[in-house]
Amino acid sequence: MENTNIEKNTPRDVFLHLLNIFTFYAAVISFITLYIEYINVLFPDVLNFYYTAISMSILTSA
Repeated sequence: MENTNIEKNTPRDVFLHLLNIFTFYAAVISFITLYIEYINVLFPDVLNFYYTAISMSILTSA
């Protein structure tokens, strides 16, 4: 018997695999960025007073 299920790689398959890899890397980078921002919100930098000063000046002027 002959094997009639010969798989062929087409340019469409290559494009879909590259798109899949790119999407995976983008998702991982986004998750790491989100995780770092979440840590920044939970544990704010004590030495970074610039943004706090701006928000306090807006609150006091109102």
